[in-house]
Amino acid sequence: MDSFSNQLRDEAVDLWSALPLHPFIKEMATGELPIGKFRFYIDQNLLYLPDYARALAIGIQVSQSAAELKWFTDAVNNIVNVEIPENIELQCRISQLGGEPHHAAAVMAPATLAYTSYLLATAARSDALGILSLILPCAWSYQEIALAHVQDAVDHPVYAEWLRFFSTEEYKSVVDQLCQSVDELADASSTSQLLSASKVFRAGLRLEIAFWDMAYEENHWPDLNPRNKGAS
Repeated sequence: MDSFSNQLRDEAVDLWSALPLHPFIKEMATGELPIGKFRFYIDQNLLYLPDYARALAIGIQVSQSAAELKWFTDAVNNIVNVEIPENIELQCRISQLGGEPHHAAAVMAPATLAYTSYLLATAARSDALGILSLILPCAWSYQEIALAHVQDAVDHPVYAEWLRFFSTEEYKSVVDQLCQSVDELADASSTSQLLSASKVFRAGLRLEIAFWDMAYEENHWPDLNPRNKGAS
């Protein structure tokens, strides 16, 4: 029998298969992505990641075993001490290449706010399986995106580094442990809990696609978009 994590992915294959084909991702791999779009993505991602970590921290509160407690604690540590610093480093590099921040870079854009609000609201009312299914789309899809493109990607000073980071054995270990934890919790869950986890996973994939759309289009709030700045 297939694992529950694989079932989640297969049930949402329409969304899952679209992620590596997103124009932002494809242009990043070819080196054709305008650096301003990547800067917009990085700036918004640095607003997103702290709330992603906070959603994981709620998992610490609902942990029912020492193993669950350790997993959530390690996951928060990875976001705070590995992924956020990695994003800050990439932000510095893209700045050196001329990638200027959006004038409202410190404000969550609509897709970022929608995603983080969903993360925190859903985590607050979920059990451990629900929280893991909630954060799985981001972590797992990044690995899949990177693996799909890293071998053929051009040696861009920033984009290639992003792809390499999410295709490392270290990151694979993080994702494998996440999937394993989802599968173990699913084995002891009720049908209603599994159905809820499936809905949460699919919603997460929708929000991932919306986040990439936002970054590619550099879509901020209407009153904060450059073309509307100063408009009456």
